[in-house]
Amino acid sequence: MERERIVDAVRAAVEPAPWVLALWEGGSASFGRVDALSDMDLGIAAEDGRIGETFDLVEAALEDLAGIDARWTENPVDHPKPQRYYRLRGTAPLVDVGVLPVSTPPLERFVDRRRHGKPRVAFDRAGFTADVPQDPAEWRDRLRRRVADIRARFEMLGGLPMKSSQRGESAEAVVFYQALVLRPLVEMLRIRHDPWRYDFGVRYLRFDIPEPARSRIQRLWFVRNQIDLREKHAEASEWLRQELATLDVDRVPLD
Repeated sequence: MERERIVDAVRAAVEPAPWVLALWEGGSASFGRVDALSDMDLGIAAEDGRIGETFDLVEAALEDLAGIDARWTENPVDHPKPQRYYRLRGTAPLVDVGVLPVSTPPLERFVDRRRHGKPRVAFDRAGFTADVPQDPAEWRDRLRRRVADIRARFEMLGGLPMKSSQRGESAEAVVFYQALVLRPLVEMLRIRHDPWRYDFGVRYLRFDIPEPARSRIQRLWFVRNQIDLREKHAEASEWLRQELATLDVDRVPLD
């Protein structure tokens, strides 16, 4: 089913409701990166206290359009970001719907263009989707704190993967290696190359981290056996130490 038909169906259901103020598509669509495997990320702004009613409208529209095969509520209606996922009958894209209360602070609306791209706005009666950029000076302070935390955590816990390996706990060792060495390494690379999205983890590495770092990270991620783990743990740990030693947060471009 075409993505446009899903957006059109949801719009036809929610736009007549006076308490619904905006509908937009984010995610890969906001960066112009939609492909055949892309999910749909729909954002809706609604008056406080009417979140449940808004989800009811969305679900009725999706049922009429294709039928809902499965649904999952990640965040309930009283959460700051109420969110539900839908798998539609006979369609490829997973539909992720977030209904934000109109009282959501501007910086928490997921519309900062530098972090979330330019939303594809279906309608917006209140300027809810207007760009609200983070303050660069405050963001730089956040990056400084994050680098300090990564350094302290790695110095304290970076050796745990090898302890687990020596005990024969292979699964534990690999999980610790990914969590305590590779993930902070990815975060440091993001701070260097993509500071506004430093906390996006391994998502979108093909767009956000340049070569040869991207290919090197992917090679380090896959472990064949205990010997391979020891070698890759040593390489990744040394790389992380180099990043911690050479990255100057004050020189990271935030323009």
